[in-house]
Amino acid sequence: MLLFVFGIGLFFLWRAAEPSERWLKWIVAAGFLARAVLGQALFWISWTRLPVLRSLQMAGGYWVFAQDATFYFPQAVAVAEKGLRAIVFYDRGSASVSYVQLLACMIALIGRPTSVGLLLNLFCYLGTMALLVRWGRAQPRTRTPVAVAIAAISLSPSLVLWSLQPLKDSLFQLLFVAFVVACAAWQRAWLADGTWGRRAAAGALIAVVLFLLAGIRWYFAGALVAATSLFLLIVAFTAAERKGISFGAAAMMIVVLTQSLVLSAGPYIPPALVALLTLRRPSASFRQVPPEMFAAIEQARRGFDTTPASTMIRSRHLTMADTTSRPATMTVAEPAPPPPVIPPQPPPVPAPPRQFTEADATRIRALLDKQVAAWNRYDVVRAMDLYWRSPELEIVEGTTVMHGWERAAEEHGRACRTLSSLRITGLRLDGAGDMASLSGRWDATTAAGYALTRVFTMTLRRFPNGDWKIIREVFPSPPVTAAGAAPPRVESRQERLFAGAAALVFPRGIGERLGLFDIGGGRGLLWFAEFDTLIFDLVLIFALRGVFAARAALAWRNPLTWLVLLTMLIVLAPLLYSVSNFGTLFRLREMIYLGLLLIPIGAAESRSTSPASDSREAAPVR
Repeated sequence: MLLFVFGIGLFFLWRAAEPSERWLKWIVAAGFLARAVLGQALFWISWTRLPVLRSLQMAGGYWVFAQDATFYFPQAVAVAEKGLRAIVFYDRGSASVSYVQLLACMIALIGRPTSVGLLLNLFCYLGTMALLVRWGRAQPRTRTPVAVAIAAISLSPSLVLWSLQPLKDSLFQLLFVAFVVACAAWQRAWLADGTWGRRAAAGALIAVVLFLLAGIRWYFAGALVAATSLFLLIVAFTAAERKGISFGAAAMMIVVLTQSLVLSAGPYIPPALVALLTLRRPSASFRQVPPEMFAAIEQARRGFDTTPASTMIRSRHLTMADTTSRPATMTVAEPAPPPPVIPPQPPPVPAPPRQFTEADATRIRALLDKQVAAWNRYDVVRAMDLYWRSPELEIVEGTTVMHGWERAAEEHGRACRTLSSLRITGLRLDGAGDMASLSGRWDATTAAGYALTRVFTMTLRRFPNGDWKIIREVFPSPPVTAAGAAPPRVESRQERLFAGAAALVFPRGIGERLGLFDIGGGRGLLWFAEFDTLIFDLVLIFALRGVFAARAALAWRNPLTWLVLLTMLIVLAPLLYSVSNFGTLFRLREMIYLGLLLIPIGAAESRSTSPASDSREAAPVR
């Protein structure tokens, strides 16, 4: 019954989000159907473990491109089971509190299948469309940029992708658009006379939406508070009301917004900033805030650098300098120091044994060449292709035995981040039938600049399809390090910012060919990111064109234009510097994407809210 009620709610929300233009109506419908149909299809494929895209499935309705969902949804289920009180008073120190609370409410009402998150995302999508449609109707001059924003949000590959799983992104989009719409209503209310009810309603909506946003991404809400403070002061200066009243209202709103931020995201905000916003130690805290903010950004950067990921963004000239000492071929030298360890005989192969030939040895060497090249590109997924993707894969390090491809990929990926210039030396290869035994040593350079050597043995098996895979790898002794290697040069802040900015706007194929950056891995899905980047670039061009085209209408004097623009600038630099993983940057750039779409709308609205335009429109026709 409740599911039927939610369906009726979606229908009425669709009616509210229905544009008047026929072509735009079809785009909104296409965006809704893409999210609904693809979301249900992916849910059932993963839930029933169908043999479709098996490498990307995580069972239970989850997929590898949305691993955060495996945290949000179980958390929401656990909170929903404890009742309404637990939902309302959910720990503010947890991740994405606002989203988990709302998702828990949906679970309490409907049930706990993973597809409940899809239903919530559909409501958020139609809510976003309804806000934009009504904005365009209220301000006819904004209809063109509003139509572009509706089409860009509806058909964005990345925004559609994140809406297919229980992720917070669709809710974030709704709240960001709602915040800017509320600020636009506040600006219009103060440019008119005698609208205290509208002013109070707009102010309350701004505070509530900011509270919810801070419970999803506190840093973005903090940027909004900073930009909104300037916005409120500019509106007060240009308001039709007396200056004392308008500036008093602006000051009160700034206090309300700062306290809303602290109340919602206090556990995440640096202590000095909390003390400053709550006026507990304003003088001392003011001096401590910049160092603590920079320290938080550096800590976030180190977290991304040390987290295993295959799509790390590296400055291209650094990787080119490093790869000169990273041969992808192996040198066959004297026998390795220790003799190869004879592993236990693996399980029998169903196919009859075949003769081991020199062609097999050549093929194995070529596979190892590719693996070495992949490790040096920090492409963990490609490097792990040579390993047997099975829970029975065995990795032995001294007395520690590790089983399973996933765990091996995690451990090897973590170690790969701290090494450079990997190569294999002293290789010995012997084979018989469908089995091959290798021994040699890995030579590399550590992050501290030391030469590292580690002896290894491998057992490879030829499977019935003809592929050779590592089924057992042994490191009989700890790695040996020695001083003498030149320490690798660390990227400067400018290089990190440049590489991040280039990765944000350039497709990977173009950026790497131009020597701007290097990105590895991607599980074969980087083509999707390439296409999404091209759409991002089109939106960027449209935003720049819209702003500069509105210069004649004094768009730069419009407070709403500065609100969105300053928010983007405050978020952009820390985002580009701290996020060294392209997979994360690909997802987080939705904040910039939405801002680029909203800037032309604010610039277009300035032509209908500026005093000059009002006087022209009010002038009698002679």
